[in-house]
Amino acid sequence: MKKRIHSRYSSDKQKMVVFVIIFSFFALVSSFYLLQYYNIISGAPTQGTVTLTVLSGGGGAAAGAGGETPTVREQGKLISLLLEVIPKKVEIHLNQYDYSMFNLHLIHHADFPFDLVFTSNIHILKILEPYVALGPGEEQDVAFQVETDQVGTFIGHITIEDTFVFKQIPVLIQIDDLDFHVAVDILTKTVLPGQDISAQIVVSPLFSQNLTLQYSVQDATNKVYYTENEELTVAGTESRFQKTFSLPEPLPYNDYFLVVTAEQVDQKASGADSFAVVSSLTPTEEYPVQIYHQSPLLFFLIVLLILLLHLLIMWKRKK
Repeated sequence: MKKRIHSRYSSDKQKMVVFVIIFSFFALVSSFYLLQYYNIISGAPTQGTVTLTVLSGGGGAAAGAGGETPTVREQGKLISLLLEVIPKKVEIHLNQYDYSMFNLHLIHHADFPFDLVFTSNIHILKILEPYVALGPGEEQDVAFQVETDQVGTFIGHITIEDTFVFKQIPVLIQIDDLDFHVAVDILTKTVLPGQDISAQIVVSPLFSQNLTLQYSVQDATNKVYYTENEELTVAGTESRFQKTFSLPEPLPYNDYFLVVTAEQVDQKASGADSFAVVSSLTPTEEYPVQIYHQSPLLFFLIVLLILLLHLLIMWKRKK
């Protein structure tokens, strides 16, 4: 009888040891993964950034992390800094045929006048005041109108020039067709060179089981740094997934756009979001949102912990 009890006790003890080892392994791997993911996604955008998204009617612009583009002449680099432009990045999301206007706010910090010329490489963007004279200490809003007849994703910049001033504001305009559209939400808004880019992608509504996707990373000059194609078999009326991109070469410091183009049968749609490659990261409040996306992993760890506590209680009772 004692031998049987001892054998059962030894068996329970062995099970407990095996379970503890398995739990420790999963906990260690999961902790390492979450820590690594946090290091990738944590970062701080440029101070004073604001994001406004227009889904129907009205106009909107978003300010983000963006760099100054200097003039060829060295003195122009300093003079360009004396003209402040708010926001530093424009992002507009609209439905087709929506009316949209937005402003760039100019602040003159120099002690001599500027005769500014505004141009853009985005053909659906209409500059209402292409020439602006700005005196010392003056502030002025410059209005822009978006023509929304054409569906698609339009990436480029607004260029502001004077004799010694040269600034380029990155611009992303996405105009959606309600019959078929792509939404891209980059989770890694600020990264170091060489770090992965993660994004949440939603394609809807779906009418076919076969979906063709093309991913590209490009800058405001439409220079493409990375492309990838993917064929998916989908079910339902919506495809929602998270994808991580490992670029073969580190990107230079700049603002970039992840563009996703989807095709089903005879329909085609695209969507995009922006991110910035910076020299250093500062942890922000972004990381809890990213941890939330890992909730299945956290749920699995919680279940393992509950099972471990249950076995410990049962083991103590038998002991």
